[in-house]
Amino acid sequence: MSGPREHSALAVVEKLYDAAAGGCDWASALDQLRTSLGAASAVAKGHALEPGTITFFETANIDERYQQHYLDYYAELDPWVESSLGIPTGRVCMDDALLSRDRLLSSEFYNDFLLPQEHNYALAGFMENSDQAFGRGINESHRN
Repeated sequence: MSGPREHSALAVVEKLYDAAAGGCDWASALDQLRTSLGAASAVAKGHALEPGTITFFETANIDERYQQHYLDYYAELDPWVESSLGIPTGRVCMDDALLSRDRLLSSEFYNDFLLPQEHNYALAGFMENSDQAFGRGINESHRN
């Protein structure tokens, strides 16, 4: 028998699949994911298998200026993109499983992009198709 937590998780997964199939907008699906996990924000992005080539980008609770800064400049500096290549489809992991904390904290991406937004940690999940990698992530200011 499933409880409220399992029902909530299934509702989030269902909403994400619905968004991927075009049945609802990504912003509401990501906001539901963000809210259910108590995260500050959520991102769904796709990139060709090279850093800086964004093919899909949707967010929840991220200021539009930062969205544009990411697309214009920080996508090429995002150290999580390169370190996530080769992560198995379906895997979910914390940011430090992708990149050492020291490497992240010393990066321009962290100091000039994430830190001003108080995004200090992330949880990522991976999907892919033949020519793109997709990631869903949530950002939080403090680890619980």
